[in-house]
Amino acid sequence: MKVLYKRIVGRLSSKEAKTAYQEASVPACKFVDLYRGQYLNWEAFDTFPLPAVLFEYRINLKDKTVTITLHVCYEQPQDTSSISKTMDNALKYFDFIEVTNGLIDELESEVNGKLELIDEEMVKDDAIVNVHLLTYTGQYIGRNKEKFKYTTGEDIDMDPGIKHQFD
Repeated sequence: MKVLYKRIVGRLSSKEAKTAYQEASVPACKFVDLYRGQYLNWEAFDTFPLPAVLFEYRINLKDKTVTITLHVCYEQPQDTSSISKTMDNALKYFDFIEVTNGLIDELESEVNGKLELIDEEMVKDDAIVNVHLLTYTGQYIGRNKEKFKYTTGEDIDMDPGIKHQFD
């Protein structure tokens, strides 16, 4: 997972990402970390800059799949209601989500095949910031399988030719 996590951190903090966020007129991602419930319990964690992306994962070794969930955190102090005069600016939250998805969708590394977005939802818990979950899945090829390619034991001499033994 370390390889995939570092690939995501690199992608979200790259020049390409900063350009994509800037073109969408939203702030670039300022913080990436492993998810530990940070936005649900601000007192237990150091504060972190927003917007942020928190990384959560699950590996199914039987099916050889990896599922990652990105907790996209975005501070939204403006009113998003239908009567708000700042609604368009307040809805930049969705633009940030769209750019983030565009950077991560189909990302691959040495431990996973292309990631595919399979689910997204808004967190309805008592988070003090807007949080949107982007869930991806892909093929998992991360555990070392070299040990299954070789065997140990005694050497066996074999005659490479074919012998016909019919009477």
